[in-house]
Amino acid sequence: MTRIWYTGLLMCCVLAWSGSAMAETQSEHVDWGRWSFDWEVRDNQGLALRNVKYADELILAKASMPVVRVKYVKEMVWWNPFTWFGSRAESGRCGPFQDRLRWQDLVPIVNCGDQKVCMERSTQNNVKWLELGIYARIGEYHLYQAWHLSEDGELRPVLHSRGLSCNTNHDHHPYWRFDFDINGNGMDQVFVHEEG
Repeated sequence: MTRIWYTGLLMCCVLAWSGSAMAETQSEHVDWGRWSFDWEVRDNQGLALRNVKYADELILAKASMPVVRVKYVKEMVWWNPFTWFGSRAESGRCGPFQDRLRWQDLVPIVNCGDQKVCMERSTQNNVKWLELGIYARIGEYHLYQAWHLSEDGELRPVLHSRGLSCNTNHDHHPYWRFDFDINGNGMDQVFVHEEG
């Protein structure tokens, strides 16, 4: 009989905890200046933007960052046989890793009212900006992913990262995904303008 009571109590605690976790906002609609969009954190794609409109024109169906690849340099030194065949930190053979930002990896942002998704406004060079960002911890890594939107129609994806899993040089490669197929893929063109 005691087991039944403990099992019932445990189930009530789990339901109460999951209810509060489910109550947190994982998506929301934002209207700011000439911008209108929905943000979401789901499907291991970090902070994603959907239905992005500028000046009442749909410009993006979805923008996300599904993965950050972390690639470590394979350091092999002739005098240390552990670097020839070993694995991970002892050998300098570490990764590559595929970091995916999930809701459960997010940490409340202290200077943003302990929100998991922070929205801040600023002005730089007389241009108003909206920053929408998340802060996540994955292992030893601290990751801050953000979208910067300007009042004059500029959209900038940003990723900041720090921390080490192995004490060796490495590179971070964020993979940004932009879905411009708003009304099908006919006649779509993407241009890259580089100042030269």
